[in-house]
Amino acid sequence: MVAYVSIPASSKPALCPFPSTHWTSVVGAGTARQALGKLLERYLPPMRSYLTVRFRLGEDQAEDLLQSFLADKILDEGIIALADQARGKFRTFLIRALDRFAVSSLRMEGAAKRTPSGGVTFVPDDALERVPAPATADVFNVAWGRRVIELATERMKEECDAGGRPDVWGAFEVRVLLPTLGQTNPLPLEELVSRFGVTPAQASNLVVTAKRMFARCVRTVVATYAVDDDDAEDEIRRLKQILSTARA
Repeated sequence: MVAYVSIPASSKPALCPFPSTHWTSVVGAGTARQALGKLLERYLPPMRSYLTVRFRLGEDQAEDLLQSFLADKILDEGIIALADQARGKFRTFLIRALDRFAVSSLRMEGAAKRTPSGGVTFVPDDALERVPAPATADVFNVAWGRRVIELATERMKEECDAGGRPDVWGAFEVRVLLPTLGQTNPLPLEELVSRFGVTPAQASNLVVTAKRMFARCVRTVVATYAVDDDDAEDEIRRLKQILSTARA
């Protein structure tokens, strides 16, 4: 029986790429189970996504394979202790280990099983050595960008609730968030005035405050994926490019 690692459902996007991480977290994960749990929370979604796209697995199959990897390689064998910063990013180390484990596991299963609809549940043996096509990597990048926005939005909502600023959240929701998601057109400022009982100038300030707060939340989320401040700035630029391409 595999010991499942529990993480919030909201951290399970369909697709996302491997983020960077602080090497101090990797070192800590090699010596403390709690640190390991926190580290894995960040990497489980992209690992799950990688298995789904790379090997064309269903969600349940990808989850079972991922949990087996965690139990056998991460917990039992402690492979994280083998990660070496001098040899590259931690995410590169992790995905190579996962890929080797997945290839070996799928080959051991023998002939490809069939789904009820007749489709193959994973790729044939001769394709297991191939890396994802560039188009697949692009899907990963777009999913990562959307995940960052999702986490930043959650963070902003929590801060507004904790700070007693439902007006800031409300302004952000109707002027930025929902329109960006394509669920509605931006609420006119005059309706914002009526909704929150403020002056036009105050309504305009609410929107400005909300946008600044969201930008700060985005930077905070990106920082958790970055190695240092310079890397964080690079990730911000990358995020803007990814989201701009996704909307095109």
